[in-house]
Amino acid sequence: WTINRSRFWTAHASKNNIHDLFPNEDPIIALKRELQTLSVRDYIHTLKDTRYPQRSEWRVFGKTYGQADEVYIKIRVELIAEYGNSLIVVMSFHYAEHSFDEATFPYR
Repeated sequence: WTINRSRFWTAHASKNNIHDLFPNEDPIIALKRELQTLSVRDYIHTLKDTRYPQRSEWRVFGKTYGQADEVYIKIRVELIAEYGNSLIVVMSFHYAEHSFDEATFPYR
């Protein structure tokens, strides 16, 4: 699923997960808002892109929505112009298979 509504924004995420978490919202608006709320406290780890090693690394974050909806958010920020314009690529926005605990987050 790819959405490209502005020159510097592209999102890839599961339609079902976004719809489940934000059923009455435009998915692009919801994703932009959620990315803006990420902080170092939500950071989990960094992943090398093995498929495209020349690209920037993935940053993995975790957030809890409601009482129990734990979600992994995997993003990368890429420079797309020499003047510093950037592109945020959201690779995944999916429910966690294992519950988060304090050890999951190195900066808490």
